[in-house]
Amino acid sequence: MWHSLIETLWSTVAYPVSLLLMVAVGYLVAERNYRRHALIWKPSGIESALITICSLLLSFTLLASNNALRGRAVLIHQTSDAVTELHPESQQLPPAYYAAVRAFLLRFLALGLREHRADQPPTAAHPLQLTGLYGQACCALREPLATPTPTSRTTALRHLVPAFI
Repeated sequence: MWHSLIETLWSTVAYPVSLLLMVAVGYLVAERNYRRHALIWKPSGIESALITICSLLLSFTLLASNNALRGRAVLIHQTSDAVTELHPESQQLPPAYYAAVRAFLLRFLALGLREHRADQPPTAAHPLQLTGLYGQACCALREPLATPTPTSRTTALRHLVPAFI
């Protein structure tokens, strides 16, 4: 977490400071060259145009960063709302289904906590792990439906469907 904070603070301070240093160095070089050749400097507006372009780059960068942060926050809230809604609904299911959904939720949350730590970057294997987890959950929910009699299968489906509508 501290690494991300220091990196963010460093880049937030470094960009405006480097912008001011570039303007100051450009001013000093131009002042020296104009005095050496005994020329008179006339403002042409290009200086303010360069500062404006750099300011626009900074504003667009910050806007994109804020949009990404907002999208991530929305995704986190949607996931937590889905987990919060799924657990009470799964308690209405028969015990075999409830156990499968509970095991899925525990593994899903453990995987999320292990993956989303501030001190380490995300791994490319995370989507594959999620896909495997979803596959295991589907298999666990299909097992009670694999009974040979059609009436028990219909009854099991009737118990399962209202919880996920």
